[in-house]
Amino acid sequence: MEKINPDKPCPFCGGDIITIQYSELKEAYRIDCISCMVGFDFYSCKEKQDAIAAWNKRGDIRDDIIARAEKREKEIAERAEKYVSLLQYLPEKMGTRLTRDVTGYELTTISNWAKNGKLKAEKEDDGKRGRWLFNKKDIIEIAMQNKYYIAKNNRDYERVIYYLLRLQRESKITEIA
Repeated sequence: MEKINPDKPCPFCGGDIITIQYSELKEAYRIDCISCMVGFDFYSCKEKQDAIAAWNKRGDIRDDIIARAEKREKEIAERAEKYVSLLQYLPEKMGTRLTRDVTGYELTTISNWAKNGKLKAEKEDDGKRGRWLFNKKDIIEIAMQNKYYIAKNNRDYERVIYYLLRLQRESKITEIA
């Protein structure tokens, strides 16, 4: 095991104590970071200098991870804005199931809010158990607080989009932005 001074530090911890050794068993050079104990095997490199050059040539993993995270956050923000713009097309009164999809909360949470008066609702008697009907304004207020969660959660987001597109096909609404 030999200590080297490569141009680039460890991509995981930023450590600069790097060693290189040749593994007879693997027939490859191995470069290890002593700080975090992460190692890389360079099978295609036949010479020590080639393995060091490959270590220095690699892309910066941190920058790549940050770029992907920023891209994902931007996509979520765009979906959240689209979602908010579509909320205006919801019906004036909504049942519990649609309310769950729109707000991202569980049915039991929504029912408890209605029972405890935290969410204004009308109880409609349909001859069986009855069902809660919620006002569009209240639901939109809750959905706005939870819009980034909903935009991240594909299932809820796509259910609401599908519901709105179905309303459009049934000519109950004229246009979706």
